Amino acid sequence: MLEPFDAFDVETYHLSTLEQPLPSLFWQASTEPASLAALASQTGWLDMARACAPERLAEWRAAVREAKLLRLLLDCYEQPRLLKPYLYGSEFIAHWDRAAEQWQPGAQPPAPFWVHKVSASPSRAAAELLTARVGRLTRDVCIAARIAEPAATVPVLTAESLLGIAAVEVLALATGQRRYQLCAECGRWFDKTDLRADALFHPECSKRRRMREYMRRRRQRKEEANE
Repeated sequence: MLEPFDAFDVETYHLSTLEQPLPSLFWQASTEPASLAALASQTGWLDMARACAPERLAEWRAAVREAKLLRLLLDCYEQPRLLKPYLYGSEFIAHWDRAAEQWQPGAQPPAPFWVHKVSASPSRAAAELLTARVGRLTRDVCIAARIAEPAATVPVLTAESLLGIAAVEVLALATGQRRYQLCAECGRWFDKTDLRADALFHPECSKRRRMREYMRRRRQRKEEANE
């Protein structure tokens, strides 16, 4: 488990501190020290010095691997045909490929690997796999209470690890409660849950594109007026 912290409202944490959805920060990270330190800095979890400590690096490497396994299982849940290379009889087997920084079919000790018995039906197997991994990571997530003005008690989600929060987000993606999109402009993930279904750009990139288009039309009108 990553460093514990005081209980907080998960939704407020996302909206107030992160430029990208939390799971995507893990998905885009690598297990190299510089990337792990950047991930710690982006999430505000550890300062750069602590993130570079050997024991911290091991925990962050494990967290990145775990988050990328969640991504693989989410992809398989959305497209069960992707499971096929990982199925060996009645078992799902995958190992961590250090060079490729991703999970690959089969087990190759001593690399970290995961084996899980699954149903014969690909769609049911995908659901079982995602449920098993999300369930393991959300054991430290619970419902608590917070006092809000004016003296009202409201329920909040609390957690003791970033990975637990990421797992909650992945579950929300799987159930359609959240929608992520890769920005066609900057290549970063953004949460489009409250945006139009056909949104293709990060809100900041969308503003910049509109401004560029406005300036282009303005220059064009000036040029036409001077002709």
